[in-house]
Amino acid sequence: MCNSVNSYDLHAAMESYSKSGLGGLEITPIYGVHGYEDTFIKFLSPEWMNNLNYTLQEGKRLDLGVDLAMASGWPFGGPWVTPDDACKYIVVKSYLLKEGEQLQEIVVMIQTPLLRTVRLNNLTMEQLKFPISLNEDSLQNWVIDQVRFPKAMPLQVLIAYSDKGEIINLTSNVDSEGKLHWTAPAAIWKLYAVFEGCNGKMVERAGPGGEGDVIDQFSAKSMDRLLPNWHIVRNRFRCIRRQQLASASDADSCNHLRCRYSFGAVLDRAIITWIRNCCIKVTKSFAGKTS
Repeated sequence: MCNSVNSYDLHAAMESYSKSGLGGLEITPIYGVHGYEDTFIKFLSPEWMNNLNYTLQEGKRLDLGVDLAMASGWPFGGPWVTPDDACKYIVVKSYLLKEGEQLQEIVVMIQTPLLRTVRLNNLTMEQLKFPISLNEDSLQNWVIDQVRFPKAMPLQVLIAYSDKGEIINLTSNVDSEGKLHWTAPAAIWKLYAVFEGCNGKMVERAGPGGEGDVIDQFSAKSMDRLLPNWHIVRNRFRCIRRQQLASASDADSCNHLRCRYSFGAVLDRAIITWIRNCCIKVTKSFAGKTS
């Protein structure tokens, strides 16, 4: 409960676990209880690390396994997750062009603002700073579940489909201002633009020091940038192992990290196949309606 622990209570609890026949425990730091703010310990602070060290020593003494979640709360994330590494979503917008026409509308998408909190109904977007990590001192009280700022959503791809079954990738024809430089050839063309936005999902039930955006778990680059932030904990674990004081491992919810590359390859193939099938269905549907 918000890391409100001490060596006396940890000793008593772990002794009880051992006597009850439990094989181990999991450390998952979450939010605290109102009225006990003075006892809160900031996630990954020196005091937090000291209590972790004591828990590992007790685990070794009592032959209890110790499992550690790689975040305070869940899904995994925290203040070290930047907007680039945060979880994403896509928005698709379509345009219709006939032979000889050019798209007059710019290919731009601005993210619709969204703010959802657990208990504060009077919190407004104007009170928030971007990125969300700049609001560190207030996040524990605000308990934000999801927030999307009105930012431009980068264009990922622009594909044109004709009623004759032709497919053209027009992404490179869009300039930095969103202007499409292309004249539609002979046919009726349906253009699909895919934009990427920040999902805005926040870590749920995070304790002080663990609030922030959820990591993009499907991005190998994002995960590689996340893991170095755990060098303090990992180094402590390695030190403890060398001293043969205790052992610890990641929580089972981190298993996907260990196979992210092979999983990513499978995921990439699955996504490509899914997109290809969707494009075929859209093209056939469009051709049927215009025939």
